[in-house]
Amino acid sequence: MAKRALYDLTDEEFAYFVNEVNKGLEREGISHIFVGGTASQIQIAERLCKLHNTDLVTLARDERLQDYLRATDDIDLALATKAYAQGDTEYAHVINKLLDSLTKEVISPSEEHIFM
Repeated sequence: MAKRALYDLTDEEFAYFVNEVNKGLEREGISHIFVGGTASQIQIAERLCKLHNTDLVTLARDERLQDYLRATDDIDLALATKAYAQGDTEYAHVINKLLDSLTKEVISPSEEHIFM
């Protein structure tokens, strides 16, 4: 399946998803960093907000952010797995628990849900 340019941080559901993944990993004590397209969006959005002295919602309303943010269809993460001395099984259990916690019922006008 080819990659599709679907989401950027101006999409409320995608921004919420990125934030929830970040909070969940922090809550579990898993060291992580966003990489790839999502990381680029985060860095660019932060710099544009500082440059224009505003928040992302206002910036998205007033500027053509699609000229700056390349949309993505996934979130790439680098995880520090050394923290889990119990082994791969325990680590997988923690990650699966986090993924299960992200399952929510949402309303989407486009019916292209991130959460199911």
